Amino acid sequence: MFAIVCLLVVYILFDVNYIVRLIFVVISSIIQRRIVKKNVLDPCVMDGIVLTTDLDAMFHMNNARYLRECDLAQTKLWLESHVVETIGQRFQVTNAASNIRFRRSLEFLTRYQIISRFLHWDEKAFYIEQQFVRLSDGFVCAVNICKQATIGCTPSSMIKRVDEHLISPPMTEELRALFATWKLSSERLRKSS
Repeated sequence: MFAIVCLLVVYILFDVNYIVRLIFVVISSIIQRRIVKKNVLDPCVMDGIVLTTDLDAMFHMNNARYLRECDLAQTKLWLESHVVETIGQRFQVTNAASNIRFRRSLEFLTRYQIISRFLHWDEKAFYIEQQFVRLSDGFVCAVNICKQATIGCTPSSMIKRVDEHLISPPMTEELRALFATWKLSSERLRKSS
């Protein structure tokens, strides 16, 4: 009985589902990268299905779940691209900004893939695109573009450890517009702080 109560307390206090999924993503990504050597610019694919724990009151995937799935897919991207190997005690990567666009909802038991890829990097951050693709028809239901800031090193120095000849892809118009929006937001917040 005591063990059941302890397990229940752990389940209530910690997001056990997320922790279990994170462990699974890490292990499967480590195995995957040993089987297939990927280029940093190759897309990374993570499969998913909408379960009852993902649903909101309208019975489709809760908006917050999209970002949680993005977090897991980013972990997979970092591991499979081998860039994570350059991150040590002195280096950190943190989510500095995220912009998600919802196009269609993902319904209960809908299977989907998150296709993640590095769009660009500069001296401060990596920019990652993540598409939620519904498997039944290939429709892109949502797109997230996030800025992953680096602390303790530059993205180009991290990339050079993986592939010394690789340069960043040029910034897309969409990313350039988002970058301008994020910059305006930062300036406004600096003035009000």
